[in-house]
Amino acid sequence: MGLIIETVGKLLSLFFKDEKTKVSGDAVILMAEMLKIFVEEAARRSQKQAAAEDCDVVDIEHFEKILPQLVSTHSTIPVTEFHSRSLFTFFIP
Repeated sequence: MGLIIETVGKLLSLFFKDEKTKVSGDAVILMAEMLKIFVEEAARRSQKQAAAEDCDVVDIEHFEKILPQLVSTHSTIPVTEFHSRSLFTFFIP
């Protein structure tokens, strides 16, 4: 998990306009957890899309079909519905 946290911290810092900007360890941990949930949800939705198309294998086309609803700014389904162990709730389409 340490390598993931370090990677997320470096990715976040790429978007800072001021080199002096710092991000707390807790913020990096939270972002890593959010990214993990996002990826799990993308995989879950891609699998459902593949199943709906009667496919045994999930491929990039299935992911591309679910991507618009996954990144939509309109939130409708609470993540905690799928991840009850999460310490926070945020919404995804």
